[in-house]
Amino acid sequence: MIPHGMPCLAGLTDHESLKSFFMESWDKLPRVAVGASLPWLGSLMDLTDVEGFMASLPVPTQSLMSLIAGGAREPGRECRSADGFINLGAIHQLFSEGMSFVLTKMHKRHPFTGRLCRALETDLVKGGLILTERIGANLYLTPPQAQALDPHFDFHHVLVIQLEGQKHWKIWTQHHQVNNPKHEGGVDKNALGSPILEPNLKPGDVLYIPRGCPHEAGTAESHSLHLTLSMTPVSWNHLLGTALEDHHALNQPLPPFFDASDLGPLAQIETLLHQRLGDAYRHSQETFAMNLSQLPGEGFAMRYQTLVGDTLLKLAPGSLPILRVDATQVHLTLQGSRFSLPKKALTALELICTGTSFKPHSLPELSTQEALTLAKTLQQQGCLCVVCAN
Repeated sequence: MIPHGMPCLAGLTDHESLKSFFMESWDKLPRVAVGASLPWLGSLMDLTDVEGFMASLPVPTQSLMSLIAGGAREPGRECRSADGFINLGAIHQLFSEGMSFVLTKMHKRHPFTGRLCRALETDLVKGGLILTERIGANLYLTPPQAQALDPHFDFHHVLVIQLEGQKHWKIWTQHHQVNNPKHEGGVDKNALGSPILEPNLKPGDVLYIPRGCPHEAGTAESHSLHLTLSMTPVSWNHLLGTALEDHHALNQPLPPFFDASDLGPLAQIETLLHQRLGDAYRHSQETFAMNLSQLPGEGFAMRYQTLVGDTLLKLAPGSLPILRVDATQVHLTLQGSRFSLPKKALTALELICTGTSFKPHSLPELSTQEALTLAKTLQQQGCLCVVCAN
């Protein structure tokens, strides 16, 4: 378990610890978990992996890799080998000259990192936080005696996981432009004052940086390899837009000689919002779950496993099921799929969504054939996997 109530990153923190983190630090203060016990740390990337990912990239890289020295730019012709891919010799030379590198979209390119991001997404959503997009992961490599980026802030929350070497960070209090989407995130370091936190991260350390907190980081005698995870929660602006977007009355044109002091229409909108905010929140929750694609793993193999009534099954890793019930049906959203079933399937779906292992013939309220049809449908969508007997 990560100390100090940090998000667990891998399903290891209980609900109360996450709630404490939300109350004390989320969107307020940076926080460090020093020497966190992360049993999966060795499954993340090292320098050998970095070289492998770099060597597989053509030039230009379509923003999958950038060179960083104050700002970021894509590798140019000087980094291209005769076959059109990245020239590692040129990369090593740039590294020796103080150049840093970032490999982006690692949640899509490295299976374990993708599973780690999904575990964190699941923890956050179950803890009460809805995200607008899936958690992204970027990998930063910085040589000794170097600083990759100038001081800046991000409009998303950041988790930094130190993998190799050490890196010294400076983090300032939340910037006054944090809610201005037109701001580009650059800051004047001379106007920042003193940092509120200056951790020196070592392998296994985890740093949380709230959105809008300016930060910079540099190395001393050792190189640094770290992973950053970006988290973007649903905003009030997003929620209000969802609540009002399909209300036809709001499409009426303003009357001639509109009087902005007439608060009558505003009162109607306020009433409407009270009626619709709950549905808008649930819609945002379902939309996020719908946008979570199946994680790479055993998807092809699962499609060819024969299911029978006593096959032991469970929810596929990385699934984030969302159940909604109306007068006649139960609706299940997970891993990019949406299913609508008769209400009699609710108890069976609730059991499946807990992640508990089950056999189709034991699903409550359904006939053997109904249960087997449900299991096969979920399996074909990558939502169920077969539990191998020991």
